[in-house]
Amino acid sequence: IRIVYEDQTFRWIDIMAPDKEELSSLATTYHIHPALVSDCLAPEHLPKFENAEGAFFLILRILDEKARLA
Repeated sequence: IRIVYEDQTFRWIDIMAPDKEELSSLATTYHIHPALVSDCLAPEHLPKFENAEGAFFLILRILDEKARLA
């Protein structure tokens, strides 16, 4: 977990290959809905951007040839 950028109104947090505990901790800290946390843990989930109760939530994916195809 790495804070890429932060000012008084914005914080960009970069997370690569998080486990469930790391995401649950961030969800609690930043009041992120559990459904969004579940989306992060699904390797086949499509990229997405949501405004979730005042926080922007973004999932980006890279090509993973080992991921199961839907």
